Amino acid sequence: MADGWNARQYLKFEDERTRPPRDLLAQVPLQSPRRVIDLGCGPGNSTELLIARYPQAEVTGLDSSPDMLRQARARLPDCAFVEGDLATWNPPQRTDVLFANAVFQWVPDHSTVLRRLLEALPSGGALAVQMPDNTNEPALALMREVAGRAPWAQSLALAAAARDDLPTVADYYDLLRPACTHLDIWHTVYNHVMAGPQGIVEWFKGSALRPFLSALDDDMRAGFVADYAARNRTQHVADLAAEATIAAGNMGAGLNIAALNGYSGSGVTIILNGPCEAVAAVSEHLETFFGLSGDIVSQSTARCRNANASMVVK
Repeated sequence: MADGWNARQYLKFEDERTRPPRDLLAQVPLQSPRRVIDLGCGPGNSTELLIARYPQAEVTGLDSSPDMLRQARARLPDCAFVEGDLATWNPPQRTDVLFANAVFQWVPDHSTVLRRLLEALPSGGALAVQMPDNTNEPALALMREVAGRAPWAQSLALAAAARDDLPTVADYYDLLRPACTHLDIWHTVYNHVMAGPQGIVEWFKGSALRPFLSALDDDMRAGFVADYAARNRTQHVADLAAEATIAAGNMGAGLNIAALNGYSGSGVTIILNGPCEAVAAVSEHLETFFGLSGDIVSQSTARCRNANASMVVK
């Protein structure tokens, strides 16, 4: 898989992936920067935002992935894109804005790198950073769970694939505040509605699943994705059962719901046990809100929840 990044896979959810950089850019206070660098520019969707915001500035995209850079150059042929490693890269002189969307979570010892880049900016410059802070979300926990099972557990590379938790807000504040005049830090939770559990798999194949899949050969990679997809589907059904139980409680009806792990046709069987009126009421709830029909999951939706930590320093 080379470097593991696939621009086409990443852009399957371009609109959703572009929301965090759009929100981050709205908080950058500079009006007329001379030079703007998009760190970890990916396929150029965030670079496009920077060009629109700062049409008079010299905007450059930086990324370590050749595939991402090919896509970015095709998308923005008049913009400069360079290949580089953020762990050792230094900004050129007259750089006023360093903008980084969803990249520093992949950089080893990124806290030290952030401090170094901040100190390299001129007076009045700004460092704007957004990182997914979602390692405790169920979808990412399932990746670690699958990686810890046979036969995947025997891969040392796979064991090191999971991202570390981000430092706390207080840690970032203590690190960066002495080197700047203003520091703004916030968390945002983005809830993305997917077509179903497989949509969650497709989302993470373009991001958090990448280091797991890069550590495997083609056959093992397919097996890992299949195992992860099955566990996501089971988790989704459990979530539906919990939602339906809450709905039954809100309806004032006692009901026990068991979501079976076995498959029936193209879906998963949900067993409803309780008073007839409760079963009928929750069946209607499932059909209305989750697209379920009878006892078979058909076109149900799934939610992909991402918490993002962002900061603007100047």
